[in-house]
Amino acid sequence: MKSIISAQKNLFIFFSACIALFIIGLIQVFYKLRNTFNKLEDSVIDVANGNLDVEIEIPKLDLLKELTISIKKMVKRLKTQIARLVQLEKYKSDFLQNITHEIKTPVTAINSAIELLEAKN
Repeated sequence: MKSIISAQKNLFIFFSACIALFIIGLIQVFYKLRNTFNKLEDSVIDVANGNLDVEIEIPKLDLLKELTISIKKMVKRLKTQIARLVQLEKYKSDFLQNITHEIKTPVTAINSAIELLEAKN
């Protein structure tokens, strides 16, 4: 009878240790996932705040790998679109400068002619 009670105690201790190890492993996996999500969240917040040069680290977890790759592609497209918009803004500015110059030249000539006519009268 004593050996059965001893075996039950040992079995209880073994199962308790297994459950404790399982819980410790589960907590470790949870923290690893949480840290990975936090890093990705920080990167996304940086991008949302306008820092498109932030380095987005691709995690080893397959769960987040595709999402992170999609975010990196989105940031790359945003950079390309912003560069294009900057170039278009420069073209617009140059065009307005040229138009202004082209309009001022004949207006100046007309004003000079009017001043000459007024001076003769």
